[in-house]
Amino acid sequence: MSVVVPPGMSEGMMMQVNTAQGMMQVQIPPGVKEGAEFQFQVGAVAPVQAATPVVAAVAAVPGTLVQMEGPQAVGAWKFYAGGTQPWQAGGGCDCLNDVGTCLYGCFCPWCALCDAAEMLKMGPNGASFIDADMFKCPGQCMSALTTMGPYGTGYCIGMCVCPEYVAAGCYTTSLVKMTMAKYNLIFPEPCGASQCCCGPQCLCSAFWCQACMLCLVHRELKMRERSNVGAPDAGNNMAR
Repeated sequence: MSVVVPPGMSEGMMMQVNTAQGMMQVQIPPGVKEGAEFQFQVGAVAPVQAATPVVAAVAAVPGTLVQMEGPQAVGAWKFYAGGTQPWQAGGGCDCLNDVGTCLYGCFCPWCALCDAAEMLKMGPNGASFIDADMFKCPGQCMSALTTMGPYGTGYCIGMCVCPEYVAAGCYTTSLVKMTMAKYNLIFPEPCGASQCCCGPQCLCSAFWCQACMLCLVHRELKMRERSNVGAPDAGNNMAR
């Protein structure tokens, strides 16, 4: 099996990999840096943690992306390949399950994005998602800039420099994937893992209905981080 080294990690560090035998700790071999790919095989070495098998890394070769759960390196969500847990909030077409959040996300998406950013940084693994600040006002302004310029200039520059910020679905995809990585979630309905015409940076559902996916993420985060949430409950308050 082969994996990609997540951002912020390099040779000698341990990373979690979801294998057919379960989650395993893999040591990144010497000479392999951030973004590089390497192959590993299950080894007979002692586990780093109780009941956690350890695998030994071998030669570096091209391969697939890694599935991750629990504490991760900052930015590892960009390499997230899909998890195993269902969404508690349903799918992108279930907006009316929470009318307050639906109104909040449709009429004040900027505030909903800021709330989502704060909730992504909550919980035991919140420290892995400090880059959720990309969904606050400065990041929202950067995303808006990708819509400017003649003949799609802003879009072209954005796709080359910062594809995760591009407003044509990629920005919303970043929000969805970050939420998925935080809770080891499967790709959400209605489109699942389908990619839009922009390529792997954008999910189909995030391209066609950004408001629906924003509401889905906000509902999911509220349900999972409710005990820590303050301001994000504004969505429910609006419905009362």
